[in-house]
Amino acid sequence: MNMNVSEFERTKPTMTYQAINSAINKYQTLLEKYQFNGQQLIMESTDAQTVACYREFLNDLNNIKSLFIAGR
Repeated sequence: MNMNVSEFERTKPTMTYQAINSAINKYQTLLEKYQFNGQQLIMESTDAQTVACYREFLNDLNNIKSLFIAGR
């Protein structure tokens, strides 16, 4: 069944969208704790792994958000 775009926009689950945005904001904030003046502050290899995970989570969440907005 194909849903017309305006119908999807009218019935889109807003709580799901808010949850996606909340998770993006959470990981963005956590990632920013490893930055100072736009530069990464990585002290140990565990910090580097943590930053890499946060970046991967953010990429995944932004991809999910894009698919959600597109109605796919």
